[in-house]
Amino acid sequence: MVLLHILGVLLVLIVGCNAKTLTNVSIINDPIPEITTENYRLKPDVFPKHYSIELRVRADFYRAKSFSGSVKIGICIGLNSTETDKEIILNAKNLNVTYTTLYELNKPEKNLLNLSNPYYTVPKLDRVVLRLSEEGMLNETCSYVIGINYNGNLQDEMHGFYLSSYKNKNNQNEWLATTQFEAIYAREAFPCFDEPIFKATFDIKIIHPQEYYVLSNEDVIVRESVGEGMYQTSFKQSPLMSTYLVAFTMSKFANLSEPNIEVGKNSIWSRSTFINQGQYSLNIAPKIIKELNELTNISYTTFISKLDQIAIPDLMAEAMENWGLVTYREPMLLWDEESNTRSKQSVTTVIAHELAHMWFGNLVTLKWWSSAWINEGFAQYFEYFATHKVESHWELDKQFVVEQHQMVLNDDSLLASHPLTLEEDKVLTLNNITNRFDSITYAKGASIIRMMKHFIGEEDFTVGIRRYLAHNQEKNTEPKDVWNAFQYNVETLESEPVTLETIMKTWTEQAGFPVVFVEIEETKTTNIILTQIYLVFKDDSEEVITEPAAWYVPISFTTSETRNFSKAGPDFWLQPKDKNYTLENVIANESSWIVLNIQSSAFIRINYSKQLWKSLEHALKRPDFDGIHVINRAQIVDDSMNLARAGEIPYATAFDIGLYLENETDYYPWYSAFKAFEYLKLRFDHAARVTALLNVHIKNLMQELYNNVRRNDKPTHIDTLKKVLALSWACELNNENCVKDAEQLYRSFRDNNTRIEPDLRKIVYCTALRKSKNNEDWEFLKGRLSETHALSEISTIISALGCTRNVDTLNRYLEYSINPALEIRKQDAQSIFNAVVSGGPDGPPIAFAFLQNKLESIKQSYGGIGGLSSILITLSEHLRDETQIRTFEKFINTTDLGEANETVNNAIERCMENIEWVRRYSSDIQKYLEKIVIIPTTTTTKRTTTIETTSIETTTISSSESTPTSTVAYTTTEDSNRASL
Repeated sequence: MVLLHILGVLLVLIVGCNAKTLTNVSIINDPIPEITTENYRLKPDVFPKHYSIELRVRADFYRAKSFSGSVKIGICIGLNSTETDKEIILNAKNLNVTYTTLYELNKPEKNLLNLSNPYYTVPKLDRVVLRLSEEGMLNETCSYVIGINYNGNLQDEMHGFYLSSYKNKNNQNEWLATTQFEAIYAREAFPCFDEPIFKATFDIKIIHPQEYYVLSNEDVIVRESVGEGMYQTSFKQSPLMSTYLVAFTMSKFANLSEPNIEVGKNSIWSRSTFINQGQYSLNIAPKIIKELNELTNISYTTFISKLDQIAIPDLMAEAMENWGLVTYREPMLLWDEESNTRSKQSVTTVIAHELAHMWFGNLVTLKWWSSAWINEGFAQYFEYFATHKVESHWELDKQFVVEQHQMVLNDDSLLASHPLTLEEDKVLTLNNITNRFDSITYAKGASIIRMMKHFIGEEDFTVGIRRYLAHNQEKNTEPKDVWNAFQYNVETLESEPVTLETIMKTWTEQAGFPVVFVEIEETKTTNIILTQIYLVFKDDSEEVITEPAAWYVPISFTTSETRNFSKAGPDFWLQPKDKNYTLENVIANESSWIVLNIQSSAFIRINYSKQLWKSLEHALKRPDFDGIHVINRAQIVDDSMNLARAGEIPYATAFDIGLYLENETDYYPWYSAFKAFEYLKLRFDHAARVTALLNVHIKNLMQELYNNVRRNDKPTHIDTLKKVLALSWACELNNENCVKDAEQLYRSFRDNNTRIEPDLRKIVYCTALRKSKNNEDWEFLKGRLSETHALSEISTIISALGCTRNVDTLNRYLEYSINPALEIRKQDAQSIFNAVVSGGPDGPPIAFAFLQNKLESIKQSYGGIGGLSSILITLSEHLRDETQIRTFEKFINTTDLGEANETVNNAIERCMENIEWVRRYSSDIQKYLEKIVIIPTTTTTKRTTTIETTSIETTTISSSESTPTSTVAYTTTEDSNRASL
């Protein structure tokens, strides 16, 4: 500690020396070397202990787009450092190095570098290599200092040290400079050891125009004039941390600030026109920190003195967990009463995610990006469960199951999926690293953490969390460190000793998950036999592969006799060695049912035999769903529809089970059902007969749900989410009352400025524009974009404008996204494209034509290759026609997408899978729906639902045909006495 303090003082004295620029420097521009650890990773024999960074940003920085800097790095020379006798390698990218030096701490006058040729750069490997002098052999000590002066560029893309801008209250441009260093972009701002394992402390000084205010990870020590309209801001030394967590911003932002016992100095920063929308986040963040303090038993203020949260107009990710200076996209931090409920939840959970990183990622950090789930899995878990402690009535413990657990089961069932933990030498390039930040890392990581909590118990889980953090604070970890921290809670697995690491490796070191098949034993019908299999979609054909599985699977269950859904911990384990497992005397009779995986506690799917599926179908149609828990009802819907998608059970079985939904009004089963229906609707052409049948089937099933949400005048948080979900589908499916009410609300809004409830705005706007024959409706809503300051309202309008069916208007809307004069935000430009793609059936071909014709402008306006890659993936998910997909494939193959090629090619493969899937299953689905969707031919006193296409005729079922077992009459009475949505 004393050594670091002395070193820091000396570095400040050396910073900024006006050394003569050396010109005898070589640049190695050979072809990109082989992708190996040696070429792409830094050697561990030299590592940093402290950085002293000084940056100078010019008064005209937004025009010059440049800055200058100097960095002094206190380094240690480790054991076995023979390579260091010759060279020291650092990371630097797009930096023009002008001077280098290497000194021993107590001999600053003696440069240990080769003075005639002190360094060379390898741009294709992001390296600057320092050459030591002949007598420059270094000792095993921490007494050396590297000094580098350099010039850098303020990036246009949203990484490194980059520019952003916005309009002030006078409609004039205001500029700011900010940073985004995760995963390997710190090297664009200062030469460094840019790998997570190289932790150090940081002293930062920034010289900047006096009218700007500068923030960094720690609080300001002093802000003082240095003449000529420039100020220097110096910051306290940071905690020990990785380079990707360093951050600084320079802006004219306003702030809300107050002292707080949980975080020290608590502040929200944004442009002044939006600052009042920061009050909610200012209040909620300390509440979340308090819960995390108690959970971890480590106070936030132990390592850092303040919390700045800042809303950046242009940000690559939704948010970034820089220690003490968390950056957010504006809609992810700012909220007020004119914003909707979903936005409030999103703001809160994103804040919780980033604040969880203060412990899981910042205090304890992954060793390398090959196990990114150690950071992101825990943060994603606490995104839901820390917020649940603060806002328990939001039911985020249940929302997690349908939003994260069920979602990522689908992603993890593809052959293109990957293990949570990869070998380090498989993750070397920027593209390798970027691909680690996907749903597997986040959602599956969080799901297996939740599973572990259930099988070791809440109390032991908390003890394990505290032990993990206490033993590894300020260090780097890998998965075995996680398992070791929890190990003492899991000593044996039944009678056979098995370590937690052995159990969890089966979940982290192989892709996919087990499907547990449940059947009645033939010779003794009271017994159940369980078998685990591995089920995966083959990439090129949607063919399903099944193989023996090899997981340690915690199994919980209940039956129609016990109905115990409160215990989510395991009753027993399936082990890799088990070919099958017999559960004795659990089925009382033929009508008895069994449900496995209580409250979806394990990361698995359950498939039942035909008889057991039928028993569940009957149970769900009984009063109170025969006592089956709401989350298990959601699980049954999700498992059955996705097993049918995989061809493991007939779609008729899944649809028969889903018929119970006519009496279901809970949010979670319907969330699962709508996700399954959304998949089907995306697969089928909008004009196909099967689509029309499916639309009527869904519309009829959800009639009671629709009536339920209209009757609820005092909704809870979950009721509101349910209402929005139900009304969105009802209006999209042309429910007469829903459409009529939406159009009426829009007219009152347009003509009389009558306020629409924020939660209903997207539904009202989209429905009205979809049905409108008058383009003035679209122009009116577009005009509201420049009038509103509510960020969620801006996002709502951008999305809704894509709902119009006017082709010329859609083309004009896409042109707006690349018009420099309109200064559309990069992420908003992407949102416009995505809104057109998903807004209606004409959207995908229109957007694709625009993409082909305006590719270069799109790259520039959408944030470079990263933004282009994002919209290409969205487009690929909405292409249904094989000819379109082939044209899309040809376009991709003839377009230089750089590092995005691999991601986009995977998307094309999924497109072709979808075409094959439609060929395989559309006929069976259509036949089923033709039997169940009955159009009455006689006049009744009830309003009957009709299919809005002339190609569908009345369907009758002969007595010889098999009729799906349903209580649905499919003549529907709609409550038409309500005047609003």
